[in-house]
Amino acid sequence: MSPKIKLAIVCTHPIQYFSPWFRFLAEQAPRLGLGLRLGNAEETKNSFEVFYAHKQTAKGQAEAGFGVEFEWDVPVLEGYPYRFLKNVSKRPGLEWFGGCDCPEIGEILVREGFTHVLLIGWHKKVFWQAFWAAKKVGIKLLSRGDSQLGMTTSPPKRAVKYLLYRFLLPRFDAHLFV
Repeated sequence: MSPKIKLAIVCTHPIQYFSPWFRFLAEQAPRLGLGLRLGNAEETKNSFEVFYAHKQTAKGQAEAGFGVEFEWDVPVLEGYPYRFLKNVSKRPGLEWFGGCDCPEIGEILVREGFTHVLLIGWHKKVFWQAFWAAKKVGIKLLSRGDSQLGMTTSPPKRAVKYLLYRFLLPRFDAHLFV
């Protein structure tokens, strides 16, 4: 029997364009090698889970750049396994690095036997918490990112990003890009 792959996906909050992908993973888990490749439905049912660090509100959607308060009119939490982590930030939110502070993620990854962790970014504290926890115990790390090549940034910010990326990117086992 092939080894079991158990994937944790760490996100800041539910995002409408990720939900179809997560539903696809849930439907195709056995075929994609999640769970026991030749295992039963019970084994593959718990083969991956999405972890969210923040519950976005209608007001938060407006503040995130949409300009008006709203709730998504598409199902963002249906058809795949997920849970919300306990966010202990003094100022929970998406507008700053410390707004998604979920120290329990490391314990969950180890306790529940995850073999791989996919980080949907590295711009929030929760991603670094999951990164260091996975590195500490040898859980495989994957990153998912996209580029904002058209954005202009100041020279000091470019220098910091350059140094950070040279440190961070080689430490992932794989990268998934748009």
